[in-house]
Amino acid sequence: MPMSLGHLLDAIFCNMKSHCRILILAILLFSAVVLQSKGDNESACYKKEKNLMLWDMTHYCVTKARDIYINVPKPPSSGLADNGKREKSRPYLEMAKQLILQLEENYISVEPVSESSTVSTPDPVSCEQKPSDCTDVLNAGQTRSGVYTIWPAGQALDVYCDMDIDGGGWTVIQRRGNFSNQEDFYRGWDDYEDGFGNVTRDFWLGNENICLITNQSQYEIRFDLTDAAGDRRYAVYQTFWLDVSKNYTLHIGNYSGDAGDSMAYHDGHMFSTKDSEKPMCAKERFSGWWFKYCTESNLNGLCNPGVEGKGGMTWYSWHHHTSLASSEIKLRKKN
Repeated sequence: MPMSLGHLLDAIFCNMKSHCRILILAILLFSAVVLQSKGDNESACYKKEKNLMLWDMTHYCVTKARDIYINVPKPPSSGLADNGKREKSRPYLEMAKQLILQLEENYISVEPVSESSTVSTPDPVSCEQKPSDCTDVLNAGQTRSGVYTIWPAGQALDVYCDMDIDGGGWTVIQRRGNFSNQEDFYRGWDDYEDGFGNVTRDFWLGNENICLITNQSQYEIRFDLTDAAGDRRYAVYQTFWLDVSKNYTLHIGNYSGDAGDSMAYHDGHMFSTKDSEKPMCAKERFSGWWFKYCTESNLNGLCNPGVEGKGGMTWYSWHHHTSLASSEIKLRKKN
């Protein structure tokens, strides 16, 4: 999986002990972005993309500062926690300030027009529209299932597009099945946030990438399931989104299909892994998922087709706690 800008910043911030060093490195990164695009031959499209990238960086820094301030607990009868949160938030806010100044410079730096000048209307900026999901890929005329590059929030991401099921245009975010050298899905928080595996085989696209996609519009989500006997069922939900500020809390609803509704039980619950604050269900179910007490679905569990056990890859409303043989989870933009 390509490392996103947010992942890169996180890697820098998490591994530095001094917040001064954090700020220096972050500003160096920002400077590299700005200097890379200097010059008279910079196209209007490139300028537009650069500004979008600067905006994404600004949004990331402000969000990070907010999360630090909200999530750090305050000891009783002490003002020290507030001071600590301010210090931890400061580098992000300082960088955001510099990025905003750069954005202002990019938009305001227009040559003044003299009274004697002939004013002409400039041609509109014509930039190639990059697909933000597999629905856009389909609308651009690509009708074959396979790997495509999409650009959610301006960030390049390789995904598998399902162009065959129910009219196509589905962005696949998870796949399990009978692959040789199966991917291990019993992983920690960072892996589930960033994504892992191979999009042509078994994989998890990553909670952060899922949010990048679903934050663009309204999406439906589809679960395609196969049992050990080869029978197939599906479930579609017209409502789906994740709340990144609350550990990717699941919001899902409006079910249809023939597999039964095994996701309503998990609606409103945070994503959890074996290294989360409350890892009990993740450890019992050998997966990362939106656990309640604990599961009615567990499609990231152990892939042992036909084997009975709560730690398996299960969909309770169809086969209770008997592991399925394969699953695909996919998103499609709603009209």
